[in-house]
Amino acid sequence: ACMSGGGPLGATAAPRLSIIVPAYDSARTIGRCLAALAAQRTRHAYEVLVVHSGSDDTCARARAACPAARTIQL
Repeated sequence: ACMSGGGPLGATAAPRLSIIVPAYDSARTIGRCLAALAAQRTRHAYEVLVVHSGSDDTCARARAACPAARTIQL
């Protein structure tokens, strides 16, 4: 999962931090970016927000790589 409730990723506590990933024409690299975030271990609850331009399939790839991430199109 790409959200953390503290401890192992995927726990259920409300997020205290938001990680904002700006993703302009990032379809080629967004999967690796979100995989790297999902691999992190922390005691802090966090959420991932992907902000994208809608100009390519970044949103679809972000959702495939991390269904828990919120996507925001500008």
